[in-house]
Amino acid sequence: MSDISNRPSVSAARWVARVFGTLIALIALFGIVQNIIEGRTIPEHLTGAAFLLVFVGCVVGWFKDLAASLFILGGILLILVTALAFPGALRLGYFLAIPALPGFLYLYAGLTGKKTRGPSGDQPS
Repeated sequence: MSDISNRPSVSAARWVARVFGTLIALIALFGIVQNIIEGRTIPEHLTGAAFLLVFVGCVVGWFKDLAASLFILGGILLILVTALAFPGALRLGYFLAIPALPGFLYLYAGLTGKKTRGPSGDQPS
């Protein structure tokens, strides 16, 4: 029986998330630098923290799938909560949910790629 982590869909999702996540990491890095230079209000500081979470998640994604999905989706959630809490303070707040795609792909790859163990701790046959 073939291992589920070797399925083409899991491998493809992982590589799409890595490539797309690298592009998102560069955009997040730009957002972090911009926030350091210009950030003065609470929503801007929260957005900077969210960009930092997304950036860390995209870097961690090359090593750990589930941890990366938590960082990325946590950062996106922080952006959306900030956009809802401070209306008008963040332009294009909902457009920034697009970087959630690598987070969901890492979540898929992490959950379907994990080896399941039986009740006694041995590998299923």
